[in-house]
Amino acid sequence: MSLIPSASKSWFPGHMATFLRNQLPTLLSAQVDVVLEVRDVRMPLTSIHPDLEGILSQWRERRKTGRVCERIVVYTKRDLVDTEGQEALGKALSKHFDHHTHFNSNSKPKDLKALHGML
Repeated sequence: MSLIPSASKSWFPGHMATFLRNQLPTLLSAQVDVVLEVRDVRMPLTSIHPDLEGILSQWRERRKTGRVCERIVVYTKRDLVDTEGQEALGKALSKHFDHHTHFNSNSKPKDLKALHGML
């Protein structure tokens, strides 16, 4: 069973589709070592885009040269979810996905410092 929801393209603006199709593969060239993906913690699974998942998988496959190839998913609005919920979400995601997870609140400067430390 896949945790990645199928995307309905009816809501998907054309400029976002163009970015995924044309610009993102160029950005994920040999020069890029870390990808930061930003999602809303209130909808952690429905904010997953299957096309992006595929492109990032291809990026990792091409990068199997020993170089750094990290993906950090930053969940925003962490102050709207209690700490226990964040911990449970982090554990569940780590079982199904191969990326680092960071919970962030723009009202807490220490969150940005912690993210900077991950980089």
